[in-house]
Amino acid sequence: MAFSFEDRARQKAEARARDEDRLARGEISAADLQKENAHFARALDGQIGPFRVGFPVKGKPGKLRYMEFPPNKAPKDDS
Repeated sequence: MAFSFEDRARQKAEARARDEDRLARGEISAADLQKENAHFARALDGQIGPFRVGFPVKGKPGKLRYMEFPPNKAPKDDS
């Protein structure tokens, strides 16, 4: 079965409408909905430590560059 952009657009519109209805009814909060729909859901789940995702480095097979979600922005204590 071939991928259909029209079907995917329809699915996204239905999901968006369903989410808006849930928000309007008060079934879910905006923050909870954002966590539910997050691409990297674990990153927003309040886990201990950052969630790291590895991306391949172009031209260097086997080498990965990592990105942390959420980024570690805590100031370092030099004392």
